[in-house]
Formats: sequence, structure tokens, C-alpha cells
Amino acid sequence: HLRHHLQEALVAQGVAVKSIRAVAPTLEDVFMSLTRGAQDDNGRG
Repeated sequence: HLRHHLQEALVAQGVAVKSIRAVAPTLEDVFMSLTRGAQDDNGRG
């Protein structure tokens, strides 16, 4: 039973990783634009 439970957890984790990888490029773009904006603000300071 425990092994079956572990397999289910691993499958769920794999699905989560796949969905995160699918969305990651968009998140990275947003993050980069945010950090760039912060750097611009600091540069003007």
C-alpha cells in the first residue's frame, strides 16, 4: 500500500513539474521585467 501511495505522489509531482515548466518561461519574463524595472528605479536614484 505504501509503495502505491509513493507512486501516486511521484506521479503527482511529475505532473506539477510539467505544468510549472510549461508556465516557467512566462514567469521568467515577468520576473525579468520586474527586476529590470527595479534596477532602473535604483539607477535614477
